[in-house]
Amino acid sequence: MSEFKDGELSKGSAIYLATNGVCAPITTPPPIGAKGSATYDAKKRILTLRMTEEEQSMGVFAFAYDSKKRTLNIRVAILELRSSRGTEIAFQDTCWKS
Repeated sequence: MSEFKDGELSKGSAIYLATNGVCAPITTPPPIGAKGSATYDAKKRILTLRMTEEEQSMGVFAFAYDSKKRTLNIRVAILELRSSRGTEIAFQDTCWKS
């Protein structure tokens, strides 16, 4: 569970979303964050975050929204690494429950 102190995240994780689609997932401690873009599919109730660094893709995360619990549950995580050989998938996990 996330906790806030004096308006700042002090424990856990949070996703900050702006109306223009910019997102910033943050986790603590220590504060670690990233920046990217967010889209929401209202029909499927899926929030997708596309993380970037210097306009290059770093990963994609998809969350399902549970309206009863008012929570986001991770469903897909793909992290990408860059090297002299190009882009490689470093981690991929699909967490869909049947």
